[in-house]
Amino acid sequence: MKNTPQEIEKGMIHSNIKLQQAIEEIPELINLSAEAEKNYEMSLSRKILELKADKIPITIIPKVASGDEDVSNLKFKASVASEMVKIQYRKIKALETAISSYQSMHSLRRIEYQKAHIVD
Repeated sequence: MKNTPQEIEKGMIHSNIKLQQAIEEIPELINLSAEAEKNYEMSLSRKILELKADKIPITIIPKVASGDEDVSNLKFKASVASEMVKIQYRKIKALETAISSYQSMHSLRRIEYQKAHIVD
């Protein structure tokens, strides 16, 4: 790639499309994360109530409940879903940075072409 103004514009357009797609994915990822967190919290609460009913000592209930396989699997899913939201925001930030770089390159290239009397 020679970084001509046209190539830079194509890169900028491509990055803008990817940015828009990434932004549109955010609500679904947030919903999945919230749903996973809700499922985990509900499962943990049920397990705590179950352990209390079984007369397990109150001091160890949180550890025992968290160590339950179903509860810990739901916690894992909630953690992964939460991290996916964070990754998506980082992806958006990276795309914004790329677009900013394209804008800078585009401005510089246009000046260089104008100074060289090259019409694009």
